[in-house]
Amino acid sequence: MKWSVVRGGHVIEIVTRMTGHSPVAISRDRLKLLDFTPLEREHQAAVQLDVVMSRFAIDDAGHIVKLYIRDKFTDVHADLALSLTRLKQFSALNHPHSAAGVSDCGMAELLSHPALEDVTYQGNQKLTGAFFNALRPGSSITRIGVPFCPIDDASLALADGCSLTHISLRGSQVSDDSIDTLASMRSLQQVHVKQTRVTRIGVERLRNLLPGCWIDMLDRPHDG
Repeated sequence: MKWSVVRGGHVIEIVTRMTGHSPVAISRDRLKLLDFTPLEREHQAAVQLDVVMSRFAIDDAGHIVKLYIRDKFTDVHADLALSLTRLKQFSALNHPHSAAGVSDCGMAELLSHPALEDVTYQGNQKLTGAFFNALRPGSSITRIGVPFCPIDDASLALADGCSLTHISLRGSQVSDDSIDTLASMRSLQQVHVKQTRVTRIGVERLRNLLPGCWIDMLDRPHDG
């Protein structure tokens, strides 16, 4: 007996487990990452990542390409993520916001992944922005989202001139002093600055400096 489940746009055929003489289908909420990962190296990482992971996606070859993580993801798990050689997207959420999760060091390690393109970590109060220093020239990272993390102007300045196309700083501590840093990201197509200290004047200045960039400017408490 077989059934199918969709992961990342791909339909994966699963053979049901056998108990005695009767086939028993695996409940969706009991499916483990390792059940989908035939590759030995990634299988070993999957065994340890299952305790912190909520959802995932794989490609046709069985490589893990997306991870959706809970707040128990630590610096140790960041090292495991590096073993997923085709990982493209990483997303983690602390709800409510807390100091659980990776540190700046762990985030920097994650950003060093040669295939990773899109990283979001929401509500992690450990992330101060020191990890931006890991965005070296030629980095594969094009999208970073750190909403409701304590990023300030000084730490964002470490990303000066990087090749990001999208960045979310919603709920952070950045202000108009970060406009020059954002303007230095010449590939930037989208930036979120809701609920920050960036004023309407700062938004208009950034719009003039990056006319092709879409700027989220709604719901800001400081509307100078």
